Parts: sequence; structure tokens; C-alpha cells
Amino acid sequence: MSLAVHPIQLAGTDQSFPCAENDTLLRAALRHGIAFPYECNVGSCGNCKFELLEGVMASCWPEAPGLSEKDRA
Repeated sequence: MSLAVHPIQLAGTDQSFPCAENDTLLRAALRHGIAFPYECNVGSCGNCKFELLEGVMASCWPEAPGLSEKDRA
């Protein structure tokens, strides 16, 4: 069974990239040459947080230390 791949469009830009359901947005973006801000690459600094404008997001790591309770809601 193959994993679903979702198209990600960055609002206000012409940039888009595919992201597999078992991947993170940060790693998928970096692989496609899109410079997302990050420091730790493990979810603890919070630099890679984003605002979801449309659609539904299933978190693959809801306990990431860089997320506050407000971020998780």
C-alpha cells in the first residue's frame, strides 16, 4: 500500500511542494529547495511553526516540545 502524498501551497507565493503523509512539512520543503526557518530539526525550538490557512493537518508528533498548548489546539 502506498502512502498518500499531499500538495502543499505556500500562501502569497508561487511555491508548492509534495509532502508524503509520513513526512514532516519542514523536511519535505527543504528537500524541494524551499528555505523554511529552523534550528533544531527535532521540534524543540519552535522556529518551524506555521499557520494553517486551509485544509486539515494531522500531526505526526503532537508532543513536540516546541509546541505550546495553544499551538496544539
